[in-house]
Amino acid sequence: MMIQFLAPFAFLALASLAIPIALHFLNRKEGKRILVGSLKLIEAADSKRFKSLKLNETLLLCLRIALLCLFVALLAQPVLRLLAPSTPTMPGWVLIDPRFASQPADPRASAQIDSLVETGFEMRALTADLPQISDVQAAASLSPGRQPWSLLNEADQLLPERAALHIFAPTLLSELHAKRPAFSRIVNWHPVQIKESGRRSVAAQAIGVDSLLVTIIESTPQRTNARQQLIARPHQAGPVAGLKNTTLLYQPATDSSQAALLQTDASGQLEKIAIEAAPPTRNVLLVCDSTRSADAHYFDAAFGAIAQYGHASIELKQQTTDAFTSTPPNLDMLIWLSARPAPEPASTGSRKTLIILSDAESDKFININAQIDFSGNHFNQTVQLFRLSAESSSKGEPLRQTFDGDSIFIENRQHQLHRLHFRSRFHPAWSSLVLQPVFPKWISHLLDFSPDTDRPLVNAVDLRVANVQQALPRTQRDMLKADASPSQTRDLHTPLWLALAALFFVERLLSERRAA
Repeated sequence: MMIQFLAPFAFLALASLAIPIALHFLNRKEGKRILVGSLKLIEAADSKRFKSLKLNETLLLCLRIALLCLFVALLAQPVLRLLAPSTPTMPGWVLIDPRFASQPADPRASAQIDSLVETGFEMRALTADLPQISDVQAAASLSPGRQPWSLLNEADQLLPERAALHIFAPTLLSELHAKRPAFSRIVNWHPVQIKESGRRSVAAQAIGVDSLLVTIIESTPQRTNARQQLIARPHQAGPVAGLKNTTLLYQPATDSSQAALLQTDASGQLEKIAIEAAPPTRNVLLVCDSTRSADAHYFDAAFGAIAQYGHASIELKQQTTDAFTSTPPNLDMLIWLSARPAPEPASTGSRKTLIILSDAESDKFININAQIDFSGNHFNQTVQLFRLSAESSSKGEPLRQTFDGDSIFIENRQHQLHRLHFRSRFHPAWSSLVLQPVFPKWISHLLDFSPDTDRPLVNAVDLRVANVQQALPRTQRDMLKADASPSQTRDLHTPLWLALAALFFVERLLSERRAA
């Protein structure tokens, strides 16, 4: 058990102990009374009050100091924490990452492993099925497990409750996926240094006929950087011009292979990087009535940003609600900005999936001050909502809600039809959505211009190293500290108040006896 103080800053009040000490220094006992006949012959003497300071009534001083200390301790909110008795451990497993065996020997780590094996630990490889191995070099021929947390979960379930677990593996951020696990045992992670100074990954995509969008990701144990460059597509084989700090070769398409870029890998061999085809042009029709022409301008600006910075090909057409007759056959998105209900497509047939995005079906609104959480593969932002349509006939599932639980988007998916109804308007007076960078990103996501393809590319080269505390699973001891129940602590206020009252009674008693 141990005593903890919930408000330790209260101990600053101990400075008040100087008050009773000063009073006892300055206090002097009363002199004896002597009867004399006259004071004429007695010379006046100077006061020596401050020339001979000494403590008086030491016992009373100690009582008063104890009273102040107890009062300050009460202000600090003391509690008695009951600690669970420690459970002795027993030898368990030593998990060896194959990358540890394939690198130059680390004398310190090897000595630790030998010491653990001598005390009864069993050596296993940190890979699929956790196979038992006879020595460290036996793990070198195995493939490393890229999800150490998942493998450690498996080991935790197989080992007895009191068995210890030691891991010799790298702590790469790219391999620490999903939720941090919680174990029933103490885990000892011995980090293994990766002997690579850096990695690089390159991806390329055709933009139109004459351009290439090259994505270059470079990583070291300290940082990972990603950059994109739009360059002119070479017309013949040879070095690619226009790239900063990177040398690539262009290989034109042939009858048997598509065009590609070539880079030299760590072993000095040429690595082929296929050039992805440009995404198809998206056809968008924006229909609005006269009262929502300002809303249409924000969409026009968003599509311009997508085309310029996202290097996407978009064919945008605009019509009024009066001129609208039917949806074109090759349409990808219909944006309906009108109080009238959004139309039904005449026939889907072999048409690709059509997205119909509509806004408030009425100009009547209710004032609301709420926030919407916009999040996706490439965006995460909070949007403020000021007005909400008072009427809505759209049916479907709520897609996004305010923090108070009000449904803002209503989604209805059918075979080749994706309806998305916004119960507000795309106008700054109704919401801040159109004024924030998340707006074009969200539209690009709806049009499938921004699939989550760069994350695997980053994970393939990411050499950033986490510290041991980030890699370690939560243990039972950590959970007891974080989730301590009231039954594990005892409040000390009552005994301290009783002690304070008793000391005060004794102090008053001695003071009265002194004055008598």
